Amino acid sequence: MLRYLLTCLAFTTPAFAQEVDLSTIPEGYAFTSEGNGTRVDLRFIRREGDRYLFEESAVFADGSTDAVLVWVNAQSQTMAWGETGKETLYAPHDCAPSIGTCFHTWFHPDDTFEMKTVTYVENGIWVSEEFFKRGEDWVFWERDCTTYDEFGFWIDFVRIENDGETDFGVRERDGGNQLNELWAICQPPLLTS
Repeated sequence: MLRYLLTCLAFTTPAFAQEVDLSTIPEGYAFTSEGNGTRVDLRFIRREGDRYLFEESAVFADGSTDAVLVWVNAQSQTMAWGETGKETLYAPHDCAPSIGTCFHTWFHPDDTFEMKTVTYVENGIWVSEEFFKRGEDWVFWERDCTTYDEFGFWIDFVRIENDGETDFGVRERDGGNQLNELWAICQPPLLTS
């Protein structure tokens, strides 16, 4: 659920990105994630210069489907996602995963948001608290708790929004997942500003 997770941050000092180098991503890299009644398939399509193109296909609980393209840089930081001509753009890019405080501008077709995210790692879980700017204030948006693979893509995640709505996803794989640990770390109290 990359597009749902892409409210993360732009890489600025003093944030430190997870060491990721997509130049080593194998052809055929793909995975399936499920959560909240949604099945998401992510697959690597191709490299174009210093950008990497992925396709994300979702099948929702009601049977509806959606497919979007996702462009990331060599550090797996999202630069754009969405339907061609209706993309959400990130300036300069998001920086999930990274540690520290990060800022970016999120250019959504409906609006533009200045974003701030504070991220730390607890027991191997990346915890991000995200804010958007309203006037001079930073307003709490959501908390994400995520585990990542060596290419900077989620394995398991939990998201709790400022209104209490939750989302989660687990990658299909042999063995268990880390949802219990993610829920324990990601629980409210949530910030309001």
